[in-house]
Amino acid sequence: MDKYIEVVDTIHGWFVWKHICPLLELVNNIQKEGNILEIGVHNGKSFIPMLTLLRDNEIAVAVDVFEDQQFNYDNSGCGSSIMLMNNIKKVYSEDEIFDKIKIIKNDSTKMNSDNYLNYTNGGKYRIISIDGCHTKSATLIDLKNAIKILSDDGIIILDDYLNHVWPGVKFGIDTFMEENNNYRLVYLYANKFIICHKENYTKYINILGNLEGNTAKKYEENCWKGEVFKKKN
Repeated sequence: MDKYIEVVDTIHGWFVWKHICPLLELVNNIQKEGNILEIGVHNGKSFIPMLTLLRDNEIAVAVDVFEDQQFNYDNSGCGSSIMLMNNIKKVYSEDEIFDKIKIIKNDSTKMNSDNYLNYTNGGKYRIISIDGCHTKSATLIDLKNAIKILSDDGIIILDDYLNHVWPGVKFGIDTFMEENNNYRLVYLYANKFIICHKENYTKYINILGNLEGNTAKKYEENCWKGEVFKKKN
C-alpha cells in the first residue's frame, strides 16, 4: 500500500484513498479467502490498492467498457485499459502481480453471475466494488449479480450513492435495499456505500462503525423509519 500512496496523485480518478485504503486493510484482516472484483475501473485509482490485499491463489478482476465508449451509456467516466496497465506498473513489476489480474473489456449490464465466476474457476469474491454505469437499472443489475457471487463474509462497495450528479445510483441502491432483507449498511462516507450480509453485520460494524465520518448506523435507522430500506429481522 505504501508504494501506491507514493504515486496516487499521478493516477486520475475520484477515489478518496485517505479514508478507504485504511478501511480496506481493516476489512482484509478479518475476511477469509476470496477474490476481488471491480466493475467500473476507469484508470485504476481504486482498483490498484485492492491488489495489495491479494493472498496466494486469489485473483483480482477488473471489468470496464474501457475504450468501447459506445457502451458508456451515461458518460460516467472514460476508462482506459492502457492507462490502467501503466498505472499498475507504477506500483508493481509484471512478475509480482500480472499473473493475478484479469482485465475484462465488457459491458457489465450484459453480464451475469456465471460470467464473473468463470474468471475465477468458480471462486466467489470477498470484495466487490461497483462503480460502473450510473443509471438505476445498471446499478440494480450489478448489485443483483454481485450478491450471487459474494463470499459468505464478503462486502459490496458502491460508489456515488450521495453524489447528486448521479441520482440513478441512489435510486438503484435504495430499490435494492427496500426489496432485499439480507444485507445491511456498514459504512457510508467518502462517497462509498458499503453493505454486507446481515449475518456478518456485527463483525463489520464493530470495526467500521467508529471510523471517521461513518454515518451508516444512523442513516440505516432513519431509512427504516422512513420506509426507504426494508427493516432487517
